[in-house]
Amino acid sequence: MVRSPRLAHRDAFLTARRWTNPEPPGRLASRITAPLAVVHGQRDRFISPREAVELYSEAAGPCRLELVPHMGHAFDGVAVPVIVDCVDWCLARNDHTG
Repeated sequence: MVRSPRLAHRDAFLTARRWTNPEPPGRLASRITAPLAVVHGQRDRFISPREAVELYSEAAGPCRLELVPHMGHAFDGVAVPVIVDCVDWCLARNDHTG
């Protein structure tokens, strides 16, 4: 049986551990004091957008949440303007004195 590489990649991902760090991502975000931009696809079928909202709500420093319509789990270019804007946002809030 011939399988597409895309499906093989998907199957490998689904059988892998989704988070190899034992700490929940929200707990890790609570230690981040640098500006943090969370960009997540609203059509992500692997990781729920609710997890992005959790990261956003747990961040210790300034945080921005962007839920991108029409974007799934993989970066396909649809979010380029959002990412550029988020990088600018983070840089504007970063302390360059240190």
